[in-house]
Amino acid sequence: MKQVVYIIGVLLLLVSCHSGKESSVQKKIIDASLENIDELNSVFKDFSVVCLETTDSCLLENIVKVEYQEDIYLLSSYGGTVYKFTKDGRYLWHLKQGNGPGELIFATDFFVDHSTRSVYVLDNYRDLKIYSFEGEYIKTEHLPALAFLFTKRDDTFLCFDPNLSRKSDFNFYVYRHGEKVDEGLKKSDDSRNVGYMPGSVFAFAGDDSVYIQHMLSDSIYSYSLSDNSLTPLYFIYTNGLSVNSRDIHFPDSRSFYQICKEQGLIPGVSGLSYFRHKIYLTMFYDNRPLYVVYDVDMQRSTVFTSLCEGFPGSTRCVGRSKEGIIYCYDVEELAEYAGQGSAMNERLMALMKSVKPEDNPVLVVFR
Repeated sequence: MKQVVYIIGVLLLLVSCHSGKESSVQKKIIDASLENIDELNSVFKDFSVVCLETTDSCLLENIVKVEYQEDIYLLSSYGGTVYKFTKDGRYLWHLKQGNGPGELIFATDFFVDHSTRSVYVLDNYRDLKIYSFEGEYIKTEHLPALAFLFTKRDDTFLCFDPNLSRKSDFNFYVYRHGEKVDEGLKKSDDSRNVGYMPGSVFAFAGDDSVYIQHMLSDSIYSYSLSDNSLTPLYFIYTNGLSVNSRDIHFPDSRSFYQICKEQGLIPGVSGLSYFRHKIYLTMFYDNRPLYVVYDVDMQRSTVFTSLCEGFPGSTRCVGRSKEGIIYCYDVEELAEYAGQGSAMNERLMALMKSVKPEDNPVLVVFR
């Protein structure tokens, strides 16, 4: 009981002392403090692996996003291109890069629309290029403002600007029928010059609501598609270790990460996922990833140091499927982990015998 009172007291203090930050009263607290760490257990108990076929036509770079349903779609690095594989990892096609009609210049996100059998790709921060499930170019729609990430439901596009635009005062806006119809998440004056490349800021929590969270905010918001309302639902409590809880002005991205390192601060909580009534987040502290899991039904949070027993830690959460949360591992990364004499999972050891260092990264679905 004393701990709960203490947390609430600190939260109220933070809200009152940082009027320039997001100061809306939060309904619930996600305790991501180091006092809430579980060193004995792992986030996930089981997993499955997909080895992506390696050919001269599909030599993948750093995978940053995966959509895994009937087939696998992925974005190979920001500014890279979109690939399609079968669900068991066989290569099918990839989109061309270049300056020609329908070619990609600098892709940062994509969305697979199964209702229309279309793939939407956000290119060059401003263009939504649309392709068929066979990879054929259909048309381009122009966004009304810059964006780095987006998601879609029916005819509504939710877009996120990680401080790309100096003109905009908001990180989030809604696009529908060629126009911007709503915006929110006001940029902080202290960190609006910090440009970054977020991996995941959106997570559907139902047919009508979308969770939104990014590394320069310790709040999780819910956006309602039916009434266009943006509501703060959770405050991520780190007992003052998050850089967002400090009054620090950052002139640029370099100073942001440098100050976080010098002062031992968490450079924001990120990697938002929502799966089976649990919220998943990742934060990097003291040169290691920590995994925050919040059970929505139980209203209980835990900070884990291990992702899965016998697996190396990772911050490369790239998506989710119907079965679980997807992480990406390079073969060299797994080999290095094995070379350290680490206690590897037996199935992971078997996998290492079947792959080569030059092979494409593997996808691991944790559950």
